[in-house]
Amino acid sequence: MEYFKFPMPLDPQKSGQSSLILTSLIEYIRIILKRIEDEKKLYVRYIGSDKFIPHLLETLVLDIKTLYLYAKIYLDKFSQYIIITFFPEIDTLLNECDNFKAHADRLRNIPESNLAFQEYREFVFNYRINILFRISFVRNHMITHRNLDIFESYGYDNQNNIFYIYFQKEKDPFRIDKNLKNNIINLGRKYSINKTHDKQKVSEFFYLDSILEKIEINNIIIKRKDEKRIYDYRKKLGFIVSKQKVFQLIYEFSEGITKILKKHFPNISQYYVWRFQL
Repeated sequence: MEYFKFPMPLDPQKSGQSSLILTSLIEYIRIILKRIEDEKKLYVRYIGSDKFIPHLLETLVLDIKTLYLYAKIYLDKFSQYIIITFFPEIDTLLNECDNFKAHADRLRNIPESNLAFQEYREFVFNYRINILFRISFVRNHMITHRNLDIFESYGYDNQNNIFYIYFQKEKDPFRIDKNLKNNIINLGRKYSINKTHDKQKVSEFFYLDSILEKIEINNIIIKRKDEKRIYDYRKKLGFIVSKQKVFQLIYEFSEGITKILKKHFPNISQYYVWRFQL
C-alpha cells in the first residue's frame, strides 16, 4: 500500500486542534488495521499445524476489540468536529453532546437551518441505528461493560479471509430460546426481512444474528419501540463482530458526510492522505 486514504471533510481555512485529533484517530485505526492483517496471515499459516506462536490468537482478538473502541471514539469526535467546523451557528445547541448518540438525538430538536445542515441531519438519522448497534452497542455491552455470562469464541472464514469474534449469550449456538427466536423473526418480517434457515449449515445463533444485522444496516428510520426491542434482543442473543464490518461502516459514514459537505463547501478537501507505508 503506497498510501492510506480516508474520507474526511478537511477545511484548510479552519484546520486546528479538532482536525488534528481526527487525523490522529484515523492513524491509530490504520495501525490497528495493519496489525490485524499481519496477524491474520500468521494465523492462517499456522492454523492446523504443529507450530505454535504464543499469544497470536489473543493479540488478534485484542486488536479487533481495540478497533471497535477507537471506531466509537472516532465517531464521537467526528460528529463534534462537523458542527464546530461547518455549522458553528448551532454549536451552542450541541455543546453537551460528547458522543454520537447524544449528538444524533439532539439533532431532532435543532430548528430547520440551511440546506447543508438539513442534508447532514437526514444522513445522520439514516445511519443512527446502524452506528448505535454495530459499533456503540458492541463497544458498550460486548467489550467494555460485558457481562460475565456471555460466551466468547472465534472463527475464520478462509474463503473471504475474515476472522470473527462470536459473543454468545447461550453457550450452544444451535439452541436459542424459542421466544427470543420467534421475536427476532417477527421483527425481521416487520421490516420485510424474510430469511430462510438452512439448519444443516447454519446455527440458530448465526441465523438470528443475520436477521438483526439486516435490520440494523438498512439505514432507515426504525421506530423507537422497535429500537428498544433490538436492544433487548441483542443483549439476550449476542453479536458477531469482525474487522471488516466496523471499518466499512465508519468509512461509508465518513464518505457520505464528506460528499454532502463537498457540495456546499467546494473548497474543502475530501480525503485525509498518509503517503507512507507502515
